Amino acid sequence: MADRISKELCSYVMSCVRSRNTKPEIAVRSLLHRMGYRFRLSSGRGLPGKPNIVLPKHKAVIFVHGCFWHAHKCRSASELIPKTRRRFWVNKFITNVTRDELAVAALEDAGWRVCIIWECELKNLVTVTQKLNVFVRGRFMSARDSFRTTRINRIANKMFKKGN
Repeated sequence: MADRISKELCSYVMSCVRSRNTKPEIAVRSLLHRMGYRFRLSSGRGLPGKPNIVLPKHKAVIFVHGCFWHAHKCRSASELIPKTRRRFWVNKFITNVTRDELAVAALEDAGWRVCIIWECELKNLVTVTQKLNVFVRGRFMSARDSFRTTRINRIANKMFKKGN
């Protein structure tokens, strides 16, 4: 099947796909900030896999993965793989998943704790907030923290729905 658009237009469209400051990444950063955590953006600080968020004080890193590009299990194989150039896409997903696994292993071998937040998880910000809190602090939330999380969730949902 022939492509419907020219190679130049396809190249332009793909160049517009961002790898940094995506909506899911900004949502996670906003949650972390409102929870009181201070962090750095990775920006290739020599860490394997270029994690999106680095919490040096806690020796922890966070990856915010898109479900499509990182082949998350929330999508079925038929939904995941585009109908054209299937061999290319299968190889692409295998390469991405393998690279992710190697990066996580290298970070853990270097003593870093690793958390992966999936794009689909951001539909429930309370759960993501609890996951981040347990990950960073290594403890379950108190009732007081839970109340604060509910407020954070309402604010974050408003911000995320507006597209800011």
